[in-house]
Amino acid sequence: MTPPEEERHNLLLKAHLLGHFGADAIVKTIHNDNLHWINIKKDALQLVSNCPECQQFNIGKHGYHPPRSILPEGPFDHVCIDLGTLNVTSTEGHNFILVLVDLFTRFTILRPLMDKTAVSIANELRDIFCTFGWPKKLSSDNGTEFTNEIFNSLMETCGIDHRLSLPYNPLGNSTNESFVGIAKRALVKRLQGKKDEWNLFLPSIQYAMNLIPAIRNRIMTTQRIDNEYFTKKHRIVHQQFPTNSEVMIKNVNRNSKTDPRYEGPFVVHGVTKNGSYILTDKTGALLSRDVPTSHIKLISTDNVVNNRADQQQYDVQAIIQHKGNNTSNYKYLVRWKGYPPEYDTWEPASSFDDMSMIEQYWARRNVNNNIGKRKRSSHTNLPTKTNNLNKRSKTK
Repeated sequence: MTPPEEERHNLLLKAHLLGHFGADAIVKTIHNDNLHWINIKKDALQLVSNCPECQQFNIGKHGYHPPRSILPEGPFDHVCIDLGTLNVTSTEGHNFILVLVDLFTRFTILRPLMDKTAVSIANELRDIFCTFGWPKKLSSDNGTEFTNEIFNSLMETCGIDHRLSLPYNPLGNSTNESFVGIAKRALVKRLQGKKDEWNLFLPSIQYAMNLIPAIRNRIMTTQRIDNEYFTKKHRIVHQQFPTNSEVMIKNVNRNSKTDPRYEGPFVVHGVTKNGSYILTDKTGALLSRDVPTSHIKLISTDNVVNNRADQQQYDVQAIIQHKGNNTSNYKYLVRWKGYPPEYDTWEPASSFDDMSMIEQYWARRNVNNNIGKRKRSSHTNLPTKTNNLNKRSKTK
């Protein structure tokens, strides 16, 4: 039997809310009621894709843009740097290892550092560059030792293009990460128990790491093999996500299984030269960090910016109270940021872009309830003991 068109959405929604299952489960549930219509699967997919809870918790297929190997035009054209540590202070006061790798030849420079302050790193890099030449590009991670005013001033003064790897993305500076590991593993094998003299072995470790023939040919062969393996084992997204498309991003701060897997939705604002994405939230504000392709789940390629033009967004300062007797009908009294109490309104959970405020509200209420229970239990124990004594005395 084919239901009227105006009833189909409610039928789909009712079937979906049974357990927030996928489109196939929705269609099967409706078919069990002997109902069907043309494009029922398409309508079910559309419903699931617009469900906020499913967007946050459903596991999505992560993709990667095709690998782009960094092979500069010549030696010292592009270098990358990182810090390593053995968590041992040397007899001369060194605590860190500065590792610099030339991406063209894989020539490696190791230097001991007493600390990782901006001044120490800038002075060491100045000495290295004055000996080997000034690179055009320098890559590093987002550590504070590489993102401070002194370091940025050195890069600008020397005309070096400083490129930062993305946070929560270990692939961003993978070359130097691997060379730091190689240097540390080779170093600990030479110490033979005398750990506080590790800085004395750095020159010989550097020599050993650079004493490799036909480096460039090996690099190109290794990169080709790695790219083929990566493409085979991962889902490759050959086209960039369109500007103004709607996406969810991986929740990198997920602490428990009940936390959503994804945050959002966000809108694609642009793409950086490194292939990462610049996103905006519903208010149009830029996300504080760029996001790699592997952290993005595409929701819609429609131009959502125009669709949101008439939607006003407000910041929640606090949730004051709630009403209702279960999760299906709870409403929350919201104090809006920048507005006096007379503008407080009752809002359902579906009006919130982020469930963290609701979770914090219930966590605070549960703490108060637990305190109340402990206080009540401490008072009720005494009469209970007295009654037991009375009962025993009567039996005698």
